[in-house]
Amino acid sequence: MNKYNVNSLLLGKAGEYRVSSELILRGHTIYLPGVDDGIDVIIDDNIKIQIKCGQKRERKQKDTTVYSFNVRASQYNYHHDKKPKPHLLKNVNYVICWAIDDDEFYIIPADKIRGTITISFTADDDRRTKVKWNKWYPYRNAWQLLDGVPLENIKPKEEIECKQCSNKWIPLTDNPIRCPKCNGRWYQKMYDHQCKRCGVKWHSRLEVPNWCPYCNSKVWDKEKQSNNRAKITCTECGYSWQPEVDKPSRCPKCKTRRYLGGIDRECSQCGYKWFSNINIVHRCPQCHSSKWYKDKILVAIT
Repeated sequence: MNKYNVNSLLLGKAGEYRVSSELILRGHTIYLPGVDDGIDVIIDDNIKIQIKCGQKRERKQKDTTVYSFNVRASQYNYHHDKKPKPHLLKNVNYVICWAIDDDEFYIIPADKIRGTITISFTADDDRRTKVKWNKWYPYRNAWQLLDGVPLENIKPKEEIECKQCSNKWIPLTDNPIRCPKCNGRWYQKMYDHQCKRCGVKWHSRLEVPNWCPYCNSKVWDKEKQSNNRAKITCTECGYSWQPEVDKPSRCPKCKTRRYLGGIDRECSQCGYKWFSNINIVHRCPQCHSSKWYKDKILVAIT
């Protein structure tokens, strides 16, 4: 899972430089102490920061991936019956956790985690909004905390709801396109329909579709009523049906417009081609010429 295979000490030093670069780009003046006394970076008006790095790791028992950040006093305290002790974070104002694989930063006040041994949260995008994993999410990229802005004034991304599957989640981008659960376009509502003519069921983004996608009926939402219209037999597929309207546009089975036969026409004046069910055509529908069937006469200009 991890794409970085380096020593933890080197990884910690890389985290210090990575966070320092973010602080410099945001206009902070930084100071890197020469002695490691639990403070990694000092910025501006003596704001002291400790930096933690974490990579994705799998939790097989939970079938998910998480980020874990150690806040222990020392990594060599497992002798005999000694238990790990939390880091005192003495004189530390903030702890910045760098989630390496996603390149995200969690700016957490030290008072929130003082006395804690490990900080963990999910690395799966579709599980970040679950209650047990959402504790640290408001601190994600909350750089304004270093400028004294209260967390309440740092408005996180609002939770949105998928109009197709009703899934609720906090987006990781400003303009999410698809729902992480159903993979559909979350902002487009889907409607359930059933044709009262052929009985087919389908989903559509239109509240009232123009026609049934199976039988092509424009009166799909109306109950079928008996009528005295004569049956029509399609010349293309041989299907026979009793139409609901006087001049149906298509055959309900093969969807062709040429269910009555018809002739392909071509205007000899402008070259326009069209299909007509009418035996006698008076004018070309494109150039409106009444001589569309006659050969075009070329006149020589002298």
